[in-house]
Amino acid sequence: LAMLGGHHHDDDGNDDDGYEYAKEQEDLVDKFLAHCIVFPYACKAVLRGNLLNDGSEEGPRFLHCGMLTDSDLGVIIRHGRPPFVCIEILRRIIYEFFRKQQRIYHHRGGIVPSDCFSSLNRIKYGMPPSMHNGALLAMEEQLNELSQNFGACLKINNTKMPSSYTLFMRSYIIFYFLLTSLSWAPSMKWFTPIITGIMVMLLN
Repeated sequence: LAMLGGHHHDDDGNDDDGYEYAKEQEDLVDKFLAHCIVFPYACKAVLRGNLLNDGSEEGPRFLHCGMLTDSDLGVIIRHGRPPFVCIEILRRIIYEFFRKQQRIYHHRGGIVPSDCFSSLNRIKYGMPPSMHNGALLAMEEQLNELSQNFGACLKINNTKMPSSYTLFMRSYIIFYFLLTSLSWAPSMKWFTPIITGIMVMLLN
């Protein structure tokens, strides 16, 4: 994409609108990469019980560096859980990208040169429909996997420890320190209850 800095010409020397198409797709790529970066930070904020735009999270930094606009951040925060919103935005960008690729392909009458598989010419000439299905399917599988993985993290985060486990651990700690206090007492003497109390509070 960085190579698409000037207007492209057809073989007959006439200007075409390949540059405009390439610029639109470059913007889509930038937006896609930005939301790929935002996604893990959105996951972290939700699992911590915070909003992405809180001072302790990365939202303000994304605004400051220009990665997100105020409207982008507002959409992510207001429309459901931010990680799922990021995934949906990524999905829409992907479909919009391929729609533009198909438009380029049909605009050029379905003519694809032999070197169309290079990154430059693939954007310039568009991808034929036969290439769309496999790419879309692969991207969709990746997005579904991201969604399922975050859903599992959310489930773990919202699941409390069973009361029986908590009761067992507290009983074990009390029993352990009762016995260790007896073994520490001859050497630590009156410091034994102080040290034992501090360690119990730290473990609880």
